[in-house]
Amino acid sequence: MQGETPLAHVQRLANAKAQMVAQRHVGADTVVIAGDTTVDVAGAIFGKPVDDAEARSMLQQLSGRTHHVHTALAVIRGERMAHVVDSAAVTMTHITEEQLNWYLATGEHSDKAGAYALQGQGGALVEKVVGSLTTVIGLPLDALAEALSACGCGWKIGQ
Repeated sequence: MQGETPLAHVQRLANAKAQMVAQRHVGADTVVIAGDTTVDVAGAIFGKPVDDAEARSMLQQLSGRTHHVHTALAVIRGERMAHVVDSAAVTMTHITEEQLNWYLATGEHSDKAGAYALQGQGGALVEKVVGSLTTVIGLPLDALAEALSACGCGWKIGQ
């Protein structure tokens, strides 16, 4: 939506996904978990690239810079709904033209917010992460445990 902040954007999408699924799968014990991830470059939202040209542009803009990755989760169980957002700061290496061509040839970028996958070959383009790696990957485990607990599902990491 026009004028929406990256945090509001990612929260809205996660909530909409969860509500859409919950409407089709009604039940007191049904647990719906939905999420969305966005890359925030100084307030600009980088979602999934529509093609290789957009992926190239995104990665060129990220090269040598720090950006933020926001992952929102929405959990619904019966009448309860919990929303959480976790963020991490990611600094990319200075990406050479050769590295850019190599990475785009992998095709890994095509369905990833910001056009890279930290957990895959795109990890070679990342210099450092401040925050949870699982947030950047798209499923922040600590935030998920918090949201599940808020909905009466007593899950903790390590169980």
